[in-house]
Amino acid sequence: MPLKLTGVLVFAVAILESLGSSRQTTPQNHCGLIEEALQETAKLKPEMTRDKVEVSFILDGGMQFERSSRYLFRKCSFIKVDVEFAERGAGSPKEFSATDRVVKVSRPYLEYPAFD
Repeated sequence: MPLKLTGVLVFAVAILESLGSSRQTTPQNHCGLIEEALQETAKLKPEMTRDKVEVSFILDGGMQFERSSRYLFRKCSFIKVDVEFAERGAGSPKEFSATDRVVKVSRPYLEYPAFD
């Protein structure tokens, strides 16, 4: 019995050590990711098209509307921005278009991603 327990403990310690070594992060790594998200958000400007927004951001889950959408930073889905798009003319399809024009972009904020 003690031999089995020892084997299990050695195995568990080995797994924990391998997890720890593969996740070596420093405060600088975290700050770098946040800085990158801030820089990418700052690039989002009025008159930019939806397809340009989607280079660094992806649509969040949940309900989305063609005029107002929530986006997640591609490298960290906890960082979000809200993007408002210009209203299209009457008779335009009610679906997202790569050519939709940005009107306003929120400051980035932290929130869990939405799931459908």
